[in-house]
Amino acid sequence: MKIKLIIVTAILTIFLGCKSGVSPEDPGPGSHTISSGVSGTITFTGEWPETAAEVKLVTAKVFPPEMSEIIYGASIPVDASTYDYEFDLEPGEYKLLGVAWRNEGADWNVPSICNFYYAKGNYLAPASITVNDNNHVVSGIDINVDRTIARVVSDAKITGKVTFNGTWPEKFNEARVIATTKFDLSTLELPSTSDLTFSKRIENGTSSFDYEIPAYPGKFLATFVVFFEDGKQLSEENVFYSNDHGGLDMATTYNVELGESVKGPDFTIEF
Repeated sequence: MKIKLIIVTAILTIFLGCKSGVSPEDPGPGSHTISSGVSGTITFTGEWPETAAEVKLVTAKVFPPEMSEIIYGASIPVDASTYDYEFDLEPGEYKLLGVAWRNEGADWNVPSICNFYYAKGNYLAPASITVNDNNHVVSGIDINVDRTIARVVSDAKITGKVTFNGTWPEKFNEARVIATTKFDLSTLELPSTSDLTFSKRIENGTSSFDYEIPAYPGKFLATFVVFFEDGKQLSEENVFYSNDHGGLDMATTYNVELGESVKGPDFTIEF
């Protein structure tokens, strides 16, 4: 009878441990070593523009991502000055790694991502990271986070329409409408990823598209239609192509307030 009781107790202990998300082999937070993924140090400067409810490390296998494509890591202390992270990830190529935040009362949104891991020389697109196999940890992926550039996320939107005339070039797999608060083509002062906000995908072959861009408070200086090639990062060449085919508008500037829907420019793209 005593042996049966011991066996039952052991089974219940294992069952309850698994139900609570803790296995007998799990040493607990702070001492877990990942078998595949990325690791590094996040360094924070400045202050959040509003009270931060939550901060997380995020990644995605596509860029730009949509909400359903964002992979969230563990929460980061909102007042941390530095944070050593380990992000469990399956093998594969990840097109962005960044830090996202949400202010009190707000939901997560793509503009919640406020800082990214970059390769040297290109700040229009974040750097890709490849996890080769189940035993590969890409270490030394450090991210500098300036909290002052974080965007206050609300349900604000920029709307408009794009009309496509002619045949889409086969090299483009999609397009997006992008709005930014920082842009000066005459001096080649281009925005960084943190200054951009994107519409949803426009598939190759689309003839017209009513766009809707999630926005954040600020004065938007440029809106443009950018075409993406599979496997290539966003660069200034994409911007120049847009300018040559009717997809760049710097004349229509507009202010966006919290929760406000603003009419953006309409575009006619001539292929």
